[in-house]
Amino acid sequence: MTNSRREFLKISATGVAGATLARSAVPTLGLIFPVDRPVPEEALAMYPTGVKFITTNVGLKTMTPEGYDAVLDRIGPAGEKLASQGRTRLF
Repeated sequence: MTNSRREFLKISATGVAGATLARSAVPTLGLIFPVDRPVPEEALAMYPTGVKFITTNVGLKTMTPEGYDAVLDRIGPAGEKLASQGRTRLF
């Protein structure tokens, strides 16, 4: 499912992101990367304030079909890890 930036902000503003959030909670956006890296500059430019970013990675060793096959089973747990850290909505 694809969600727009506008939809994310609308969801965040209503305090619903998979669970009811306290009104003072900062919306959290979790990002899963193949390798360890910081939040992309584009994301920070799109949401300069009002959104907390949390990241994790799946430990991709090689950019080959075999490398990607080796990390497929890590994607779900990575999303669950992010969700447990910040009430992240999984898109």
